[in-house]
Amino acid sequence: MKKTLYVILAAVLCITMIIPLVGCVNEDEDRPLVFGNITFDHAGSWSQLSVSAFTYAAETLGVEVIVIPVITNLEDQLHGMETLISAGVDAISIYTTPVAVELSQMASDAGIPVSFENGVPDEGAIFVSIATHDWRVLGERTAAMHLDLFRGRDVLLVLGAPGMGIVEPWLEGYMEVYNANGAPFNIVGTEYTDWGTELALNVTQDYIQSGRHFDAVFAHNGPMFAGVMVALQDAGMMDSVVKAAGGGQDEELQWIREGLLDGTISYLPAAQGIATFKALWLHMNGMTPPRHYDLPMVPITLANVNDAVPWDDIVGAFSLIWPEFPELPPA
Repeated sequence: MKKTLYVILAAVLCITMIIPLVGCVNEDEDRPLVFGNITFDHAGSWSQLSVSAFTYAAETLGVEVIVIPVITNLEDQLHGMETLISAGVDAISIYTTPVAVELSQMASDAGIPVSFENGVPDEGAIFVSIATHDWRVLGERTAAMHLDLFRGRDVLLVLGAPGMGIVEPWLEGYMEVYNANGAPFNIVGTEYTDWGTELALNVTQDYIQSGRHFDAVFAHNGPMFAGVMVALQDAGMMDSVVKAAGGGQDEELQWIREGLLDGTISYLPAAQGIATFKALWLHMNGMTPPRHYDLPMVPITLANVNDAVPWDDIVGAFSLIWPEFPELPPA
């Protein structure tokens, strides 16, 4: 079982702002604020960029950070929370997980406020804010894009992992738009994965080998599409299948330019990391953050691919979420 703890200490002083940005220290103990961040270490560049954005915001505002990357093992997540409580952090950002309620209760019992990112926690969770893309709305917008892209085709949906507050609302939104528009394509299969390349490759290969027909496919993120693409290439199906993904990371944008991918939906992990930090910072400085940050998402095709915001543009994401900042250091 992997338990990793690393500490990133920011040494940046409070910045003079157009609006007062006070409270860079814990007034009770006359020390810098310390925020904890519990994330997933298996989720590739999505979680890495979110954490990088969180720590960039912390450095910009003079907040120290303890980052605990944990695998999806629920016991590790609970141990991660215990570690942060023992470290005496002032606030904690948590990747939404099946044990979100338990994690938030542990923090609440210790008097530590939390925010959630990347999904809506189950009922009963205690939190000051949620920083996530509205997965139901994202499902609706993805379906709206597919109405024309997939029209008249047999579609295989290769989705992420259930139980994280992402796939279920996404699919509800997707099916609502799909049905409201007269089901203009046939959904012939729905396969679930762990968000990774290998399992996406395996389920796509299995579906192809079963002999069931499809001539359009959707993969929930870029790493999953990489696996789907290998399966299609091995079967000689790249030219006959319309292909879409979700995420909009740099590889997807390049695949669109090269004609390997027909469309994606861009949503920025860095914006999520900035928003969850901002929620905690506002709360610790006596202000009320939005209960739910609704983060940007944009359909991307060959027509607008060169206008897409890169995933690693942390400064750009900061400007989207915290536009009142007058000047930002490079990330």
